[in-house]
Amino acid sequence: MSQAFDKIAPAYVHLERILIGSRLQAMRCAFLNRVTQAKKVLLVGEGPGSFLAELLKTNQEGFVTVVEPSARMISLARSRVKEKDLDRVSFLRSTLEEADLSRSYDAACTICFWDCFTEAKIRNLFPKMSRCIKNGGKWLNVDFCEPKNCSPISHFLLLRFLYGFFDLATGIGAMRVVDVEPIANSNGLHSLQCKQDKIFPIKAQFFAKRFQGDPF
Repeated sequence: MSQAFDKIAPAYVHLERILIGSRLQAMRCAFLNRVTQAKKVLLVGEGPGSFLAELLKTNQEGFVTVVEPSARMISLARSRVKEKDLDRVSFLRSTLEEADLSRSYDAACTICFWDCFTEAKIRNLFPKMSRCIKNGGKWLNVDFCEPKNCSPISHFLLLRFLYGFFDLATGIGAMRVVDVEPIANSNGLHSLQCKQDKIFPIKAQFFAKRFQGDPF
């Protein structure tokens, strides 16, 4: 899949702008203020670096580990990092499944990552990410969301177009957005805040890792 994302990397940002404008970036940054003090941040599947650039601007002391399998996406993301911040970022060219994540993190961020996988794959991968987050640590998740009965038909059509495009271009295999909150709950993370865009089927979620014995 990494080679497939290499092929679409140059067009990724332009596709986002054409279809969604700046609203996805607004969702990416919705809860950035929650990780301004995090010393170690795990960023999984960053893509071209739109979120990373804002994270480094907001959190000026933390160290960020980026797990991204696409070499082209890493190149784009690195080009958006200011020279003074290069020593605060480590890029791991790897899938989450294969990444060596032996350290623990104060926060983890996933931006339009889980929508690339089936529910079975998410349930298999999620514990690895959850184990990396310290007790009391934070998790920011931004993703698309499947429309509800009252949602406009445009939401349904947009998601079906995106899934059709990415399946054809990258072979992701997934065909719908999985609600990851129940999976997160079963892995020790509980939701504190959620914000959904008023125009597009995109939402930002903020979770915290339970301490042992926490009643949540």
